Amino acid sequence: MRLAVLLVVTAASACTCTEPPEPLVFVAGCSPLLVDAASKSLDCGLPYPSDFFLADDPTTPTGKRIVFTGPAKMATAQIPVRSADIMETFAADGFSPNTGIVWSFGVRADPRPCPASSTTPRPRSRPASPPRLIEAGTGRRIPHFIDVDPRAVDDAREALVMRPLEVLAERTRYIVAISGVTTPEGTVIAPPEAFRRLREANVGEDAVLAPLLATTTTRCFR
Repeated sequence: MRLAVLLVVTAASACTCTEPPEPLVFVAGCSPLLVDAASKSLDCGLPYPSDFFLADDPTTPTGKRIVFTGPAKMATAQIPVRSADIMETFAADGFSPNTGIVWSFGVRADPRPCPASSTTPRPRSRPASPPRLIEAGTGRRIPHFIDVDPRAVDDAREALVMRPLEVLAERTRYIVAISGVTTPEGTVIAPPEAFRRLREANVGEDAVLAPLLATTTTRCFR
C-alpha cells in the first residue's frame, strides 16, 4: 500500500504571490510537509505512512523499500543510544494495508467533528465529510474513523489517527484530504507553511520543495 502526501486544505484559493518566498530550512531525513514558517517541523516522522519514507529498491517485489534516516529513525531512550529501527532487521517493501494514518497540526484540534469509532454509528465516507480518504486511481471514498489522541499533554504533540474500515489494497495509492479542522475555540487550523507552498505551487527555488512540486500537483491537486 502506498500513501500519497497528507493534504491539509483549508481553502481552494490560488496563490497571489508576486515574488518567490525564501527557502525554508529542512532537517535531513524528516518529512518536509509539516514544516512551519519558522522552519520548525511539527513532527519529523509525520504524516505517516507517506511516500517520503519510500526509497527505490529493484530487489523487492514492489520496487520500493521503507527507509528512515536522521531524526526519523527510532532510537532507544537509554544511553548509549542505539537504533530501534525495525526496518534495519525486517525490511518492508511498502506500508501495511492495516496501518493507521497519523498526523499532527502542531496545535490541539477540536475532536467533535472527528468522533471515534466507539462514539459514532456511521463511518465517514461521504464526499462532504472532512477528512477524506480517497483511492487515487478511482476517486472512491474509503470509510474510516478518526481518533484524536486524548493522552497528549502537549498541544503541539497531539496526534490524529485515521483508521480505515476496510483493508487497503496492495500496490495502490491513497490520498488523505483534510479541510475545515478547527481548534476547540473555533479557529480554522492553517496548513503548515511547506505544505501551503506546495498546494499553491509557490516554492521558488527551494531545493527540497521544488522536486516535490511536480509529483504533488499531478497526483493530488489536479
